[in-house]
Amino acid sequence: MLWIDENTQIERINRITPEFISELNLQDVKKGSARYSAILCILSLNGAEDFYKYRGVGSGDYIHGKIQDHHIFPSKVQGLPSEKSTEFKSSKDSIVNRTLLLDETNTKINNRKPSEYLAEIKAKLGADKIKPIMESHFINEKALECMWNDDFDGFIRVREKEIKAQLIRVLGLENTSQED
Repeated sequence: MLWIDENTQIERINRITPEFISELNLQDVKKGSARYSAILCILSLNGAEDFYKYRGVGSGDYIHGKIQDHHIFPSKVQGLPSEKSTEFKSSKDSIVNRTLLLDETNTKINNRKPSEYLAEIKAKLGADKIKPIMESHFINEKALECMWNDDFDGFIRVREKEIKAQLIRVLGLENTSQED
């Protein structure tokens, strides 16, 4: 463990640049991979809040229920517009369509379209709470609009970009480039 004893950098880490991250294909990142787990950990550290309870789910101190790795567009959802869900079969289980929620919320959402469960959340918590909750899950305004429109294809494209931007931010790479 030379890198610990002599405080030297690990070569593999030096190769991680904003360009490296931008070239990642997160739509292929599936459950069980290191990248998948890393992104869920970053969501947790970001303070991802449960959609219905408006409470952080990744803090490790939630003793009143289990935390689930949840499909944002449920894997068995029915009725998505076919022209807006051409990538659903291949990308429904990827990290770009997953987040952390309480088990109770996962059960409430079940197999409903995002537009349906978002309407219920809006009625329960108010319109002003939806945007900050979704932002805590790396779902920006454009991705949220895609959810309201049940646009899976648009959602995964926008969310992938947002996750990559968050990775760059978390890794402290905002002001670096390969030329540095």
